[in-house]
Amino acid sequence: MSLLRQAQRCFENQQAHKALNAFIYPNEHGHLLQAVQEADDRRSRGQVRSNLDGRLIAVKDNICTSEQGTTCASNILNGFKSPYPATVVEKLQAAGAVLAGTTNLDEFGMGSHSMNSTFGPVYNIHGSQDDPLSAGGSSGGSAVAVVTGQCYAALGTDTGGSVRLPAAYTGI
Repeated sequence: MSLLRQAQRCFENQQAHKALNAFIYPNEHGHLLQAVQEADDRRSRGQVRSNLDGRLIAVKDNICTSEQGTTCASNILNGFKSPYPATVVEKLQAAGAVLAGTTNLDEFGMGSHSMNSTFGPVYNIHGSQDDPLSAGGSSGGSAVAVVTGQCYAALGTDTGGSVRLPAAYTGI
């Protein structure tokens, strides 16, 4: 399957699973499709940058990007835009990864269920409207984005289970 078709499938999944609230700021699809098409062109010429070239990668919203603001899921940082991206984001982009957007989390990464965000809670795909389940936290948005196919991979941060719990809760 082409990288372009994979990206389109991710966008379809972003729409289909929007109610789970995994993303705070998904990036504009038109810009992303252009970057993915460029990666597909490199692939056809045998000039692949890495295994991540052209893949949609989401980043937890406490990791700075230069594409959009970084809020850490808090109103106090509303409007903050980092003057430079985090090193990990630079390395992903150098490898050809395409930033899908930033994912939801517990405010400032302080929580274990991804329920305390100014943008609303993240919901687990295995729950229902009548019986919602925690996505785990604080990297719940990243886990839900991956398990529902909204991106190829996602970055989270972990000091006390913030990646491990969402991975376990969502079944990644």
